[in-house]
Amino acid sequence: MKSAFLVSMMFCFLLWEGVAIGQTKKPFISAWVQIGPETQAIARVVTGESTCPKIFLDAREEKMFLRVKPSQNFPVRICEKVIPASTTRAQINGIRLSIPQSRPRRILILGDTGCRIKVIPGEKSVQNCHQPDAWPFLKVIQSAVEWRPDLVIHVGDYLYRESPCPAGSRGCRGSPWGDRWPTWNADFFSPAHALLASAPWVFVRGNHELCSRAGEGWFRFLDSRSYSGECKDDTDPFWIQLGRVQMAVLDSANAEDSKLDPIQVQNYLAQVKKIQKFPLQNGWLLTHRPIWAKSEQQFLNLTLQKAFQRNILSQWQLILAGHMHIFGLFTFADDGPSQFISGNGGTELYSIPTVPSGSKIGDRTIKKSRVIQKFGFMTLEATSAGGWIGVAHDANGKILQQCSIEGSHVDCP
Repeated sequence: MKSAFLVSMMFCFLLWEGVAIGQTKKPFISAWVQIGPETQAIARVVTGESTCPKIFLDAREEKMFLRVKPSQNFPVRICEKVIPASTTRAQINGIRLSIPQSRPRRILILGDTGCRIKVIPGEKSVQNCHQPDAWPFLKVIQSAVEWRPDLVIHVGDYLYRESPCPAGSRGCRGSPWGDRWPTWNADFFSPAHALLASAPWVFVRGNHELCSRAGEGWFRFLDSRSYSGECKDDTDPFWIQLGRVQMAVLDSANAEDSKLDPIQVQNYLAQVKKIQKFPLQNGWLLTHRPIWAKSEQQFLNLTLQKAFQRNILSQWQLILAGHMHIFGLFTFADDGPSQFISGNGGTELYSIPTVPSGSKIGDRTIKKSRVIQKFGFMTLEATSAGGWIGVAHDANGKILQQCSIEGSHVDCP
């Protein structure tokens, strides 16, 4: 089983290399199901064919609709089809897709997955994209597939190849860069190929998907709404309900971490008011940027802290975030939600100290924090008593930390 998987992954990477240098012999196709506003399931496909493929929903062959046509930087078609709630099977071009379960029990969270290539004045960061130990996203995907999730949540930041590979840097030699299809394929679609088809996904927008960075690709491929051709740095939140799994998805990509912008604060206050009207009780908030956290030398996020004031915290049990390239857990002295950070999916790791108990972040006091600086992913598995077991895994699937979760209370040995 594992050897077959590795062969499949090698095929994906060979295909990626062909796309990156323009030598593919046949069109690449990637297909998945994502969950959008009000729990709507959407089948999507990226194809180099001249027309959209057919989709089989149960025994019915139906037409997929063109989401966005090819362009110079994105010479592929993106097609989509809303999947009716009663559907039990879906298939595109021989690829069996996973339909959302009404009560998912095994949920996988990962984020910040791309290979970092950024060369600007005052900063040079070049990750070895060809070395699996240096950029282990493919390892993470392999371990994730073997864990067999019912649902995958990506908490944002998909594309990190923002600069050309510097001359003499063997670790990124030949890599595509910038907000273009070859880069999206290399950083996300090709390595994530097997997991995309094996479970439905929820996509959260990261700051790397702002309009000034990889916004066009975000709206073409992963945004859950109809494609308008317009790139916006702020989009409305939406809600998802699958049994007792209730989630609000917040676009926090544009929220300043370390300074207060009055316009941004007002914008996120408006987002909070919309979220408060969602039909959710004791739900999870999905946000790329953590609300209460500490980076290397600063507390963050000042913008979100101003918007999410203490009196609305009772609506949430957990906050699931990324942005910081670590696995992190923050519990608080109040009865508000605990916060998990799963931003260690492959991008160059951060070096961040554990925040001492009793420290203040905004208007909340840390009860306990845990930081693990290893590549990997996080899982949540439902218990028969109505709680969850939260586990931090390394890139190979090994357990690094296990916690029991009852509501907003998190207990880790």
